[in-house]
Amino acid sequence: MKYHGRNLILQSTTGQCLYDMFLEITCDYHIDWKKCIAICSDGAKAMTGKNSELIARLKAIMPNISWTHCFLHRQALAAKVVSSDLNDVLTEVIKIVNSIKGKALQTRLFRNVCEDMGSLHQNLLYHTEVRWLSKGKVLTRILELRAELLMFLQDAKSEYASRFSDPIWLLKLAFLADLFSHLNNLNKNLQGREENVLTAKDKVKAFHVKLRLWSTSLQNKMFESFPCVQKIIKDNETDQSFAVSAHISCMVLSLHNLQEKLLTYFPDLHSEAVNGRRWILNPFLDKSIDLADVTTKMKECLLD
Repeated sequence: MKYHGRNLILQSTTGQCLYDMFLEITCDYHIDWKKCIAICSDGAKAMTGKNSELIARLKAIMPNISWTHCFLHRQALAAKVVSSDLNDVLTEVIKIVNSIKGKALQTRLFRNVCEDMGSLHQNLLYHTEVRWLSKGKVLTRILELRAELLMFLQDAKSEYASRFSDPIWLLKLAFLADLFSHLNNLNKNLQGREENVLTAKDKVKAFHVKLRLWSTSLQNKMFESFPCVQKIIKDNETDQSFAVSAHISCMVLSLHNLQEKLLTYFPDLHSEAVNGRRWILNPFLDKSIDLADVTTKMKECLLD
């Protein structure tokens, strides 16, 4: 690891190692840490342990800090919730990708198939847990190359070839691709220089409300918010054995589980305490604040 000309070797990720690296990186800035009032990190044990981990050690030099669990990390943890039925599809997709991407010869052969068929893409994408956006991208790419994968796996006599001619399996894959695309959009919207805790919480709250809306839409067989699902249904509408209704409950359950998980990581999502601070974003539209209790100087600042 290199930082401002220094070569820092992180031998392990224990709280002590992280603390030592933090002090070395910041020693040239002569910061008065007693003025630090907040710190944000992920929820890893090496960061948040009560006795000897990073946050505990930092509190010794920053007595006034309060710790906040990173919004992005919480959202990513909540996104891991998938029903067992859909998780089987996700597991098979990862195995298919690994069987092709894990071998140079298979990768070249699959690329040749894609080139011969004039595909938009010539490669699959790897999924990795530490890259939060990868799951949605992998699923979308698999769905886009399903015709190429069917031909390739049939030629290879793979046991997974039948999956890409099974409309029910493709329906579940399409739902996962749509759901993780929505989650990816939320993740990216929570990032940026202009983002703050209030706008981020608004976006998570809006997403939580959308999950309820999507559940109702699916139960009413309305798929506008799930374009991949809609396309699979349209492609198989002449197949009499393709019963979409029987699998809607599985999709709705996944959305419900995600709702519950979001509330676990964001327990005050709909609390009045959060709504009471909304005047900071727009003091003129929030009637809950009594401007009589605000100083004249602050009123002038608000008017500016």
